[in-house]
Order: sequence, then C-alpha cells, then structure tokens
Amino acid sequence: FATISSGEYVVVNKHLLHDLTEMGLWSPSLKNKIIYDNGSIYKIPEIPADVRSIY
Repeated sequence: FATISSGEYVVVNKHLLHDLTEMGLWSPSLKNKIIYDNGSIYKIPEIPADVRSIY
C-alpha cells in the first residue's frame, strides 16, 4: 500500500502474489482483505502461518 500526493495506489509484493496464486488462495476477496488491513497479512487466517511468517 503506498500513498503519493495524488492519492493511494496498491503495490503488490510479486513474490507473495506468486505464492498465493500457486496455492490457489489469491482472489479478489483476499486482495480486499489485505487492502483493508493496510497491506498486512498477519491477521488473515486463510493465509497459512508459514506464508505469513515469510511476508
């Protein structure tokens, strides 16, 4: 999540995106949860703990 003078835009960690896609977990719903939590995946139970500990 990044903020610039003209507003906010989403910056996705390409490695996290790759891992979640490979696991079949990436979805618009999951994306929205990550955005809602200001980019943090720490509190999202759908993401396995080992993945959360990496990112």
